[in-house]
This record gives sequence, structure tokens and C-alpha cells, in this order.
Amino acid sequence: MDYYLQDASTEPTEFKLLQARGFQNVRFHIEEASLRRSPGDVVVLDLENWVNRSGEAFSQLSEDMREQQAKQQIDALLNILPTSTVLVVYVRLTVKYLFKVSKDRYVLPANNPVTLIGNTADAAYVATGERSTENS
Repeated sequence: MDYYLQDASTEPTEFKLLQARGFQNVRFHIEEASLRRSPGDVVVLDLENWVNRSGEAFSQLSEDMREQQAKQQIDALLNILPTSTVLVVYVRLTVKYLFKVSKDRYVLPANNPVTLIGNTADAAYVATGERSTENS
């Protein structure tokens, strides 16, 4: 499992919660390149704790800018991740783009730490099932 928080300086609490939940080998990434080398079956994209280079939190951006940033980060990850990877997008606000992502990809939102843990566990089951289907 991979946790991606672009350009972060520290690991957020939510990353530590996933580690405490007992997921095997949870890796923290701040750069797309490191994620590209060995993506896990489940990737968490953290927009909730993301801060742009100007110091603005994702939640402080205008709705148009939030949609633009979310689309940019989601699409960048979907372009490098295997189609069987499940992408969990952690954000407390509604991101309309999540309803437009191709139905051929596994993408789901999580809007608080509890749903993040639960949806990530569900995503791991889907990824395992997808792997089993590919291998049979």
C-alpha cells in the first residue's frame, strides 16, 4: 500500500493510522517518481492535507482550483498506476471530478479518517480479488 501526499514535509496522522491498522508495508511518497517505481495494489492520494507551493491548503482553494488540482493529481496517478490498482482519494470536500473518472478504474473517495481506514481496507479486498481474477 502506498500513501501519496505531494511535496509533503511530514507524514500526516492518517498515514500513521493506516500503519497502526496493520496494513503490510505502507509506504509514504511525496514524489510521483518514487510511487512510479513500485506502486502497491492500493494507493491513497491525500488531498486533505495537501498544501500547494504558495502555502494554500487544498480546502482553502476556490472550487474551480480544487477541481483543477484534484483532476491533475488524480490523472497523473492513474496514468502511472496499473489498471488493477485501487486509488483512494482522501478529501473532506466534494470533488466532482471523482464522478467523471473512467468506470474502468477503481477510484473511491474517503472524507474523514474513519472512512479512509474503512475504504482502504475495502480497496485492499478489491485489489486482491482483481489479482486473483488476472491470475486465473
